[in-house]
Amino acid sequence: MKNKIKKMFYKKVNKNSNKEMFEFLKNHDVYYTLNSWNRLYSIANNVKVYNLFEIEAAYDILEMLEVDDYFTINLNIEYWEAENAEYKVGFNGRSGGYLVLYNKNNNGNVLDWYISDHDNYEDFKESVREDYGSLKNYRTELIRQVELVQSFDKLCDNLADLCMDMLENAEIIEETIAVPKTIKRIEYN
Repeated sequence: MKNKIKKMFYKKVNKNSNKEMFEFLKNHDVYYTLNSWNRLYSIANNVKVYNLFEIEAAYDILEMLEVDDYFTINLNIEYWEAENAEYKVGFNGRSGGYLVLYNKNNNGNVLDWYISDHDNYEDFKESVREDYGSLKNYRTELIRQVELVQSFDKLCDNLADLCMDMLENAEIIEETIAVPKTIKRIEYN
């Protein structure tokens, strides 16, 4: 099944290394949730089918999703959101090709400002030390954020796997059905 999937999102991160965790979060793809000029962005993955699958599979998957009306995908997203109550996941972009992880309270970035506002690890460490006394005191929060983003990445991978499973194990069946229709007419006695 995986041979037709071109890209997977989940990455292992050494949670014993603060620097590796920071780099993972800082370098993760993001998407501007409104316009780039307002700097409102959050963790995201480009899930456009032609970026994830070989071209032949992409067309077939799009056709199946059109019939399924994304019901199966949305159901999986709802399950993920139920397990991660503080967050929500939604499609964004002109063509809806980005899956974005939102903070449920404000539709904003899921990462705190220590990660978002620092370009390098040294500045990040200094800022955390000023507010927390040491990076050790912030470590639990850093691990929590890494695990949240990894969970989101796994969701994206699971959705890609779901599309491949649909492609390999299902087919579109066309049938004509009669739909009863009530009409009104005037009849003279």
